[in-house]
Formats: sequence, structure tokens, C-alpha cells
Amino acid sequence: MATVTHGPLQAAVDSSVANKLTNPKVQLLLKRIGLQYQRTDEIILSEVAVASESVVRIPVGEELLLSLSVDKIALSEVFAFKSAEDAQLGLMGLLELLDFPIEVDLEQRRAEGWFISEDRHFLLTWPEELSSETAPAQVIINGQSSVISSQSLRSESDDLYIDADILSDWFGIGMEFDFVDLTLKLHPETPLPVQRRWARKNRKSSTRSTYSNIAVLPWRESTYQAYSHPLVDVQLYGSTSNNGLVGGYSVLGSQDLAYLNAEYYMGGNDADIISDLRLKLTKESTKADLLGPLRATQYQLGDITPVNAGIGNTGGLSRGGRFSNYDIGRVVDHDKINLNGDIQPGWDIELYRNGLFIASQLSLKNGRYEFNDIELLFGDNQFEMIFYGPQGQVETKSKQVFVNSNALTSKESNYGVSVTEVGKSLFGISGLGKVGHQGWLVSGLYQQGVTDWLSFSLGHASMLAKDGDDKQSYSLGSNMSLFDNLLLQASYEIEPDAVQQGLFSARTRIGDHSLGLRYNWRQTNLPDNILQDSETNQYDLNLSGRLFADSALPLSYQTNWNHFLSNTGTRRDSVTQQVTFNSYGMLVNNKLSWYQSVSQLDENERITGNLRLQRSFGRVSTRFSAGYRLSPESELTILSLDSYIPITSQLQSELSLDFFPITDKYNTELGLTWHEEKYSLNSNINYDDDGDWSIAVNYRFSFGYEPITSQFFTSRHSLANQGSMMVRVFEDENANGVFDEGEPIVEGAKVKGLQSHRQALSNENGVAMLQGMQNNLTTDIVLDRDSFDDPFLLPAIPGISITPRKGSIEVMDFPVVTASELEGTVYVKNAMGTEKPAAYVTVNLVDDNDKLIATAETEFDGYYLFTDLLPGHYRASIDSSYISRKKLHGADELELSFKASGDIINGADFTLDQIQFAKGYVVNLGDFHSLDILKTYWGIVRRNPDNVLTYEAFYVFNEANEKYMLNVAFYKESVQAQNSCQSLAAAGLYCNVEAFEFEL
Repeated sequence: MATVTHGPLQAAVDSSVANKLTNPKVQLLLKRIGLQYQRTDEIILSEVAVASESVVRIPVGEELLLSLSVDKIALSEVFAFKSAEDAQLGLMGLLELLDFPIEVDLEQRRAEGWFISEDRHFLLTWPEELSSETAPAQVIINGQSSVISSQSLRSESDDLYIDADILSDWFGIGMEFDFVDLTLKLHPETPLPVQRRWARKNRKSSTRSTYSNIAVLPWRESTYQAYSHPLVDVQLYGSTSNNGLVGGYSVLGSQDLAYLNAEYYMGGNDADIISDLRLKLTKESTKADLLGPLRATQYQLGDITPVNAGIGNTGGLSRGGRFSNYDIGRVVDHDKINLNGDIQPGWDIELYRNGLFIASQLSLKNGRYEFNDIELLFGDNQFEMIFYGPQGQVETKSKQVFVNSNALTSKESNYGVSVTEVGKSLFGISGLGKVGHQGWLVSGLYQQGVTDWLSFSLGHASMLAKDGDDKQSYSLGSNMSLFDNLLLQASYEIEPDAVQQGLFSARTRIGDHSLGLRYNWRQTNLPDNILQDSETNQYDLNLSGRLFADSALPLSYQTNWNHFLSNTGTRRDSVTQQVTFNSYGMLVNNKLSWYQSVSQLDENERITGNLRLQRSFGRVSTRFSAGYRLSPESELTILSLDSYIPITSQLQSELSLDFFPITDKYNTELGLTWHEEKYSLNSNINYDDDGDWSIAVNYRFSFGYEPITSQFFTSRHSLANQGSMMVRVFEDENANGVFDEGEPIVEGAKVKGLQSHRQALSNENGVAMLQGMQNNLTTDIVLDRDSFDDPFLLPAIPGISITPRKGSIEVMDFPVVTASELEGTVYVKNAMGTEKPAAYVTVNLVDDNDKLIATAETEFDGYYLFTDLLPGHYRASIDSSYISRKKLHGADELELSFKASGDIINGADFTLDQIQFAKGYVVNLGDFHSLDILKTYWGIVRRNPDNVLTYEAFYVFNEANEKYMLNVAFYKESVQAQNSCQSLAAAGLYCNVEAFEFEL
């Protein structure tokens, strides 16, 4: 059936409460709600009076309003009538909620369409009078016809009500009624459209949560400044002992200087006012637009780490410069990694990978930690560094590196170049190298991806030695990824007439277990009279993973085997086994090592181990460790116990005991730490059995400058090594997005950095300070609306994303406004002029740019509501698909405007007129894909001398088959159309008769 629709748009706005209350549909709604509460009260009273009564007695024929749900998805309410078995449900209301494209025509007593899938055709017809004496209703589903007793149906002015068990059989949906809570739960055999939509939505949500570390809000670039106020960490210390009085300080800072980031460290003591001084200037860009044609992403000047251009170890800090185009924040070497940084002196650091101890650095004196050339396993590498401060602080820093392919993709390349004076610092105050290793070092490394599974590298280093001969080295390497589960590496390095060495490694993963094999060969050209190892071979095998991962006692393990052999007969073998499990609040770690060395001079073998236990008992945290030796003799070497005991929320105590069984010596230390928000103060007393004692005091704080309030601030947390952000939250009274003098600030608002996992509350100045944000990790900055004291306030913008930098304080003004609301009712008016509420109608709200802002669906009484609307101009309209599907005249759009102070607009009603049709039959002369072809065909027919046509033709576009229908002769009755078609057929024209309706 083709339909021609036309007509003017209409809108009606009824803001009179009195008119609404006199509306019969509103009165019916109030009656229904009253009956529902009345029934609930009756049920409760009935249950109290007769405890054994298990069935709610609702009279047959009573009108019900049931809450419909499927898979915990609340759909809406559906009207029903109580039946003897359960209930009769409204067909139109149910189909709307299930989203089945079945059209119900109450006037024609016909429902037709499909459900679940297009091959499940549905057709229902029923008689005008529903009684036992009239003909039964008939339903055809997938070509199978059946009849339904008219007593199973109930015809009302608003819907056709059908027994629930019949609907259940038709659509394959189990129904579970609860007449106490007035609910209806659906249990479909095949997932419903609404279930599929929710599943798709959940899949998208899962995807988003999987990639929750990716910021999605508009990004604001952090630009370098000529000068920015510094972020500085300060530590002061002093101690007295039976050996005298000592004291010192250290300063660690970071800021923008000359459009670069400056990091500096200075330390001194009572003997040397400046014993160490370092400076590094850095500039980074994710756009690779630094240094002109070099397209670098980073360059550094000052005290830097040189580029490792070969197989050897990475060098330490030296003065010079370096530049590269490595992606910022990306690991460019999938074989090994460097983890280093600046820190205040006196800290202990432990490094773990996948929960297993790797290395430690104790009581750092130079304000820097360096874990260089840490091998990467195939698969997941979860690194965690635990920092133990001299004042009892415990901090952690983590980094994840996942290795399962080449670091470079096809045709991708990168490079790094450095020029350094080895063994010298920028200011020459602290020596960084060893005597005999000083000089100028120029090193560079170039890597090129050939395919996604093959890459190669070229390296060169030139050492201009201060003393001795200059040295040159060249390296060639290749990486290969095979079968998505095997990484191969081969490297060769040569120093002409001096040294050559090679490296081969293979890494793979089997289930939860990583396996790595490494072979290193080195040959040195030495005079014949020097008895040294001129050729060495070294083999390493590493196996690590997890056992019983799904049990209550998951076990992490790592086994290392090393074999070293030289041409002089020197052989060294070692096996290290480490096992860790963390369960029931206890961490247990045991490391057992066997070592054997055989040379021409001696032979040595030993077995040593270390056991570590960590457990918290209420508020007390304890750490116990025991060092032991099993060979050549079995004995304990050291026993240690550390206890952290919080006394108050600000005062903490630490007690450490060390006992050395071999020498029968002990050492004790008691520490007290006072934590304030702006500083921390620590004192400790140390005593041993030799009578040596010491008393020390440490004072630590950090400070910076607030650009918004023009005030200095202090904190006990480190600021220099990470980024910070200041956010001012204010009420944007004029909706211009800018803080203007006199606009109210918002105190107590929670500001969140989502990916950096930081949050802070705005203070009395409306300013929230996010500290300790991870460098180069882009994070979304948002407001938590639940933290507002005023529930009607909402953020005026979703937020922004930033990429924090060391020494940089990002500043943002975050506007909030008062939310506006829009509410109204949608009515449908029939040909008699009677209005009734329209349920489940989609109302759209768009802005000035025609962007869809929100949608709302009317309730069973036609009511719709939009909340949390921002200031601006909007247009509200009825969704066009509903108007087309229901064959209605559209209503005019409503022009709306909301202020920043918040508006509530009610009575924004729509009245939709039903389209009136003249129904009959037409003689169809054919369907055409093209309108031009239709007109050409009609011209030929009209010019035919034997033409018997006496009526004007018209055409209609049929949206169902996307064809143009050529029609003539509109008749009220089918017989008339058939007679005309027979006359045309006799004249040699093809035709057929089709039902048709004209819009009036």
C-alpha cells in the first residue's frame, strides 16, 4: 500500500494546570495511580491479617499498570486488565516497548508487520464485536494460521488487550507476573531488539573501559614559557653522634626557562656548601617539529645520559647534548629499558617486575637513581619501584611495557644522537666518571623498520679520550618477530683492532610463562704475553611466570641460569630461583642462588638465599627478612625486622632491628615522623651493641607559586618530578566561559584527573590543586557534579585533556551553571477532535548548530522531561520517524532559550493531528525505477491511436520498493477498478488493481 502524506506543521502549547486537571486522560491517570497505591495498601493489610495468604486477590477485570522489565532492563509501564489466569496486556503498548515493527489499526481491526527478524511475518485480524457468539479472531505467523477465541481479547478505545499466555506463545516470550509489586518480567527465547541494543552499548562501554587510559576530551597544548615559577623539593637534615655533628641540605627543582624545561639538583653539607650541582634543559614535542629538518621530538642540554649505540651498557650522566625523534612516552627498544630519575638523597629504592624483586639501590647520596639495561620479557612487564624515604615515607611508581612484536612497524624509523664529555658534570663540581674513562663521546643509533616483523639498526660511537688512544666502534643489529609469539634479535659490534662482540637472543611466551635465551660472545685482541680472557662466551636462560593464578595461593616465579666460559679456562655458573606469593594479606618472597666459579687460580662455590615476609596486623605494618647461607656452611647471616606503627593520623613511628648471628652484633633504630599537609618532620635514634649512637632530624617540604591567586603554597609531597594543575571552579553568571570579576566561586567541588588518578577539592578561593600528575600521560580533567552543594549546578563544559610536564603548573577556569529543565505533554488528536496523550513518542532537542543535544521518550501519559540543560538556544520537535509511522501531521518546532541562572519551562506541549485518508482502489500501469522512464512510457501510451484511457494519470513514489507507481482511475469499490483494468487489458495494456489511500 502506497501512502501520500502532506500537510502543514502545527504546535500547541497548553500551560494551564486547570485544563490539565480537567482533561479526562489526566483524571484517568490519577485514578490509576490511586488504585495502584490503594491495591498496595490492601495487599499489605491483607498480608498482615492473613499471614498464610500467598496469592494477591485482585478482582478480574481490574485495570492494572505493570512495570515491564527484561534482563534487569526497566522498559516502562504497560496497561493491562486482570484476568482469571493472569492478565490481558495492551497490544499496542507492548509492541511499542518491545520495538516490534507491527502496525495496529484499531479502526480496521488489523495488526500487521514482523518481529525479531523480517522473515517472521505477523498478521492479526479480529471481529468488530468480541463475544462468544461472534467469529473468532485469526492470526497468521510465518504462514501458519490459527484462530483465537474472542473471549481472549478485550477491545478498548485506546488499545486491544490480549491474554498474556497467547502473546507469550506468539512471540516466544515467557512472562513472570508479580501482582504484589505490580511487575512483569519477560524471559524471551530469542533476544529482543532492546536487549541487543543494551548488549551493543555494554560492548562499547567495555571497549571504553579497556582503553580507559586514553583521554577523549578536547586537548589543550602545554606551551613552554620564557619563565615559569619553579616547583621545588627541599630537604634539610642534621645529626649528632658520638663522632660529632653534621648537617646538610638538598634542593630538587623544575621549571620553564628560555622556552625549555629546566631540571636542577643542588646538594651540600657542613664540609662543602655545594657538593653536587646538576642542570638539564629539555624540550619535547609530540608533533616532531623540533630542530627544523631533523624533525626531532626531544633535545636535551646539560647533564644527560648518552645514547647507547651498541651492545654494551648504557653510560651514566655526563655533560653534553642529545636529540632524537623517539615517540614521547613510547618504549623504542623492546630488548631492554632504562628506569632512572632524580630523587632526594637518603632514599632506598627496590625494583620489581611482575611482582618479583630485580634490584635495589640503597641510601642514595647523589640525588639520582639509575636502573639501566633492564631486560624485557616477552609479554607483559609490570615494573614497580618502591621508594622508602628517610622519614618513613613509602611511595610507589609503576610502568607497564608489553612486548609481543617489533618496536618499529613497516617503513618506520627513528634515531638518537648524543655528544657528551664522559666523567664531567656541567658545572664541574661533581665528577661523574672514573679516571681513565674521560673524554668526549659521540654516539648515534639509527633504527629502520623494513616490515612489521623485521627491522634493523646501525650504531656508531667515537671516543676522543683525554688520556690514551681514541676509540671507534660500529654496530649492526636486527630484530625479527615470527608467528606472533617469537622475538629474535641478533647484534654485532666491532672496535677495529681491539674488540668485537656478538649478541643473539630469543624470547617467547607459552601460556602464562615467558621464556628467554641470550648468548653473548666477546673477543679482545691482546698481546700474547698478557694472561687475560681474550675470548668469552656467556649464556643466559630465563623462565618466569605465574602458577595457580586462579587459586587462593597464586604463585609468581622466576628462574635464571647463567654460564660464563673464557679461553683461559675460567668458568662461572649460577642459578637463581625466586618465588613470590601474595595472599590472605601476606607477601612471601624467597630467593635462592647457587654460584660456582672455577679458574686456574682457585675454585669457589656457594649457595645463599634471602627470605622476606610482609604482613599488616591491623594498623601495624611489618616487614621481616632473613639472609642465609646453605653452602659451604649452613648459617644465618642477618635477621631484620621493620615495623611501621601509626600513632595518630599525623604521627607515625618506625622501629627497625638488625641482628647479625655470625658476629653476634645488633643494631636498633627508632623513628618518629610528623606529617602536616605542608611539610613532614622526622627524627630517629640509632644505637648498636658497640655503644655507637646517633640522633638525626630531617625536615622536608615542597613549594610552588599559584598563578591564579598569586600566592606561594607548600606541600609535603614531591612537586618537582611531576606535573601539577590548578583549576578554579566558578559560577558563570553571563555564560561567556570566562571568569569575570565578582562571579561567585564554588568551594568543595571535586576536580578529577581521570587517567592520572588524581583528585582534589576546591578551597575557599575556588581553586583545586592536582599534584603528582604523571609526566607525558594525557589525562581528562573533569568535575564531579555529585560534590556540588547545590544539586542544580552542573559543569558548563565536559572538561579538557592536558599532558602534564615536569615543572609546569597548568591553569584552568572551570565554569558551572544552573541547570535548566523543559517539560511538556504530547497529544494526538483524531478526526473527531478528541485529544489523547501519546505514549512512547521520541522528542528531540537540537541546538543552534542542528546538533542533537538530547532525546526524551514520553511516558504512558504523554509526559516528557529534559533535565540538565545548559544555557543557550534550542529547538524541540517530534521525531519524524514517529510521525511517519503513525501517519500524523507534524507539529511546529518549539523555539526555546535558557539562561545561565537556570530556567524551568513547562507546558511545552505538542498536539499531533491524525492524517485523514480517502481509501479505495487504483488501476496500476506499472512500477518504474526512474521517473523519466515512467513519463516516457506514459507519453507513448497517450499517443497510441487505439488509446481507450479517459482518466488523468498520477504517479506515487513507493518507499517500500523504491519505485515510482503509475496509476490511473481511483475508485471507491474494487469491482469498478477491476472493470477498468479489464478494458485496458483488452486494449493491450498491462495493469493490475491495488488498494490505495489518498491523504485529505
